[in-house]
Amino acid sequence: MRAWWIAILWMPFASATPLWVDQRDTVSVLLAPDVAQALAEPLGQPLTIRWADEPKTLKRQVAQTQSLGWGEVSSSAAALVELKTGWVSRQDFPVDQLTGRIGRPEASQWATQLSTQTPDATWFSYPSTEQGLLRVIDGEIDAYVDTLANLSAAMTRLQLHGLRLSTGHSTMDMGLFSAPDFPDKAKLSRAVASLKPVVKQRIDAQFRLETPVSTAHWPWGVAAALGGLWLITLILWRRDRQAPARPVQMARPSQPAATPKVQPTEARGPAYLNEVNQLLQKEIAKRQAKEAELLTVQDALNQAHRRLEQQVRTDGLTQLANRRHFDEQLNKEWRRHAREAQMLTIVLMDIDYFKKYNDGLGHPAGDACLKQVATLLHQAFNRSGDLVARYGGEEFVVLLANSSAQDAAHQVERLQSLMNQAAIPHPGSDVSPQVTLSMGIASCIPLADDDPWGLVEEADQALYQAKVDGRNQYRVVAA
Repeated sequence: MRAWWIAILWMPFASATPLWVDQRDTVSVLLAPDVAQALAEPLGQPLTIRWADEPKTLKRQVAQTQSLGWGEVSSSAAALVELKTGWVSRQDFPVDQLTGRIGRPEASQWATQLSTQTPDATWFSYPSTEQGLLRVIDGEIDAYVDTLANLSAAMTRLQLHGLRLSTGHSTMDMGLFSAPDFPDKAKLSRAVASLKPVVKQRIDAQFRLETPVSTAHWPWGVAAALGGLWLITLILWRRDRQAPARPVQMARPSQPAATPKVQPTEARGPAYLNEVNQLLQKEIAKRQAKEAELLTVQDALNQAHRRLEQQVRTDGLTQLANRRHFDEQLNKEWRRHAREAQMLTIVLMDIDYFKKYNDGLGHPAGDACLKQVATLLHQAFNRSGDLVARYGGEEFVVLLANSSAQDAAHQVERLQSLMNQAAIPHPGSDVSPQVTLSMGIASCIPLADDDPWGLVEEADQALYQAKVDGRNQYRVVAA
């Protein structure tokens, strides 16, 4: 008993042991203070939390400083908590299996194993969960995988709704690990056993894994805040205009108010009128300055609002319209064409063997290729009513208002000619030494009660047929 009290009293004077934590992992950051506090007493020394910017750095620092680390462990025997994995996807993305373009955390052992088990998917790594979820919103990837706790926390912080949160089939073991020559490993083992209920209780209390159902996007919150600031400024300005120019001074209670002597206007003289005129001029100048300041603020707010709107509706890489903008415009044009009984056409296209292009030349070259194709699309579809959008990954879509399938075919053939002239090299293609496109065209006169996404599905079927027939061509279906 005496030795135990000596250890407690000696703790404030003992040198602190570093506890290294991955600062990009939400669960690790949450649990670090509880883990450090719970370990201090059984180890007989305080722990200080040190932050690592990635898992590799964390493990290297633990080995070099003979310290402890908290994070993903490879052995379930060393795990303090088992975290379920999950994935966030768009509402229209199938959940039965991981296919398409999937994002995952960098340097994660379980995510690396999962990517090797799903060869049908194209995997992308992101340094943070927030960046991965924003790429799903922008349509650059179809889904993002991580622990359910990290996904739920990131969706709450960014206010991302309208996405689907699904439970995965794998788990990630988290716990403590130490340097090979860490002293007092017996004390550490006993301390770890007492930590399990603390860790589980902390996670259960912090994370409520619910799937949001409403639709929103984080830039609109910024726009709403700016709009509120403008409204407050306007109210204060109007109140200031309605206030009297000078406050009325009340006479002191101990002294009777003196009766002012009112002189006729003629007796006041030119000096008095000149003074009044100067005061009025100063007041007018103040009002004009405030009005100019208000106009400047309002102009800045309008510009910020326009920039936010463009950011929400624009693909960051190609500067084309993004998936969100296309969805909004399709619903709008569908209703208008139904009222006017006009033909509406969609062209859906895909770069042939783009995965081989990325694998052979690298992702920077792939990004440059997407930009070049986007420029050619703008040149081929340049009517005022044409909307060119990046549908996701290497897919593009064009919405042609008041246009028939025959009109669309002429524009598609012009695009093919521009692609031949550009001659973007593609050493991995099986159909041509240069980059080519497979395209599907679908056209109809919309009916107000029909689903506009049926037209997109018809264009997708035409695109599929163009690929089956050998790629580097287009096909037309009657929707």
